[in-house]
Amino acid sequence: MIVVRPKSKDEFKKIIDDARKSNLLVYISAYPCPECEIFEASLEELNVKTDRIVKVDVPADDWAIEYVLNELNAPGSPSVVLPNGKILDDFDPIELAQKVKAIVEKSV
Repeated sequence: MIVVRPKSKDEFKKIIDDARKSNLLVYISAYPCPECEIFEASLEELNVKTDRIVKVDVPADDWAIEYVLNELNAPGSPSVVLPNGKILDDFDPIELAQKVKAIVEKSV
């Protein structure tokens, strides 16, 4: 899994755009986030190929939170941005991991 931590809104947008162009999933994470830990553990348990996933570790800055909520329209973390721009989220991190596994397996 590629892990990045954007330092500005422009850098965040570029990460999303580059991932979409490369047909990668973008996993929106934050710290602390117990649900994110469960999601990542579930990905590992399910043997998901994480080389198709870019993890964006969202800083606790207002610009970053506003970008996630208002521009990406993601409800928070964990959420996954698909290459087509659709936001995949689920309040159950295990179910979200299962959905991601199905998507990754289809794209291989």
